[in-house]
Amino acid sequence: MTSGSVFAGTSPLQYNAKDPITLLLFQVILILAVSNLVHLLLRHLWQPRVISEVIGGLLLGPSVMGHIPHFTETIFPAPSIPVLTSTSTLGLIFLMFLVGLEVDLSAVRTNAKPAIMVAVFGMLLPFGLGCALAVGMFEHFGAGEGEGKFGVFVLFIGLALSITAFPILARILMDCNLLDTPVGVISLAAGVANDVIGWSLLAVAVALASAGSGLIALYIILACAGLVLLMLFVIKPCLACAHTNLTMTDSPNDLFTLLILITVLCSSFFTAMIGIHPIFGAFLAGLVVPSRPTLTRTLTSHLRPLINHILLPPFFATCGLATDISSLTSAIDWAYVLGIILVAFIAKVLGGFCAARMCGMKARESWTVGILMSCKGIVEIIALNVALEKGIVEGRGYSAMIVMAVVLTGVTQPAVLWVYPEGKRGGRVGVEAKGGGVSSSSTT
Repeated sequence: MTSGSVFAGTSPLQYNAKDPITLLLFQVILILAVSNLVHLLLRHLWQPRVISEVIGGLLLGPSVMGHIPHFTETIFPAPSIPVLTSTSTLGLIFLMFLVGLEVDLSAVRTNAKPAIMVAVFGMLLPFGLGCALAVGMFEHFGAGEGEGKFGVFVLFIGLALSITAFPILARILMDCNLLDTPVGVISLAAGVANDVIGWSLLAVAVALASAGSGLIALYIILACAGLVLLMLFVIKPCLACAHTNLTMTDSPNDLFTLLILITVLCSSFFTAMIGIHPIFGAFLAGLVVPSRPTLTRTLTSHLRPLINHILLPPFFATCGLATDISSLTSAIDWAYVLGIILVAFIAKVLGGFCAARMCGMKARESWTVGILMSCKGIVEIIALNVALEKGIVEGRGYSAMIVMAVVLTGVTQPAVLWVYPEGKRGGRVGVEAKGGGVSSSSTT
């Protein structure tokens, strides 16, 4: 019997810094139970699981159950949050590895013109309007003062309103049976381009936020550029060679899988060490894994269940725990929330629509592409969490942006089904996938 046993009179919910696992297990059990219960209620409304997990966090956090006396102090005491966050961040690192793994750059090359046009136009308009909106938001939602803080805040808000959630986009296309249509091919290829551009610019924003001076920011960016070159021109060929020599088929053996996981952790460690969030290193590691369909499917099938069902729900729940909607009390708070939602949705849809029309797509297809490019979800919430962690936004601004991410993620799939129902769709195209990306091979 240990001193921490219930038989010794110790509460299992009492936080113990020397042995935090008991409370951590209870927190994870509670988070999984609440988020899955919410998902049972929302899945018939075409809502992705991430919505249920964030709403579960909102229910457990200061927005709802935090108003119950002693609930937060007992279940989620402040000293326990770093343990919960660190555990879930490990899952986040491997999620971003899978996102990079499933990015098929050949889809962008095959559909280069429409993909790049939709990605760029779909980013420029919301980025510009987002930056303009951020000028007024800074005094209200910005964290800290000074010209440097202002510039990083404006850059981040512009990026947050212009990025597209590639994993959610791919899932919506599958659920709506659009993956092998012209709309699906172009949207997914544009999502790949948007993902790479968005994460690159976000890495720059984080570098600027982490740096105490312009010189340090330059060092961070140069170190990050060096890592990119190392991964692309040294690690990628080495992994391809190792895959050829260590495996008899496309399917990885235990030794090669271990090598991949070590690469992910080392790349994440390096980006964390230089002052950029470790998820950027994980995403980069996913990009350099050899493009073999069987390899991608095997790694994904082994990692995704553990990540999606055990490690990620606590991460999104911690986002909900950090969100206090009740802190948005004034009319101007909600005016900014409404403005953020409208700018993020309308500008993104219009940008994607105009680009698709210029590429010769029909009006209904173009509207669908625009709506698909407006989806946020996982990527948006991750970016917001990084911004809060790096002191780019403060609590109320974070809460306002979380509301925007949840609303836009929630409306995307119903809007797509309304604008582009089954009876209005054209022909199908052949699809070849690395994991999540697609490329058009023939038209039927």
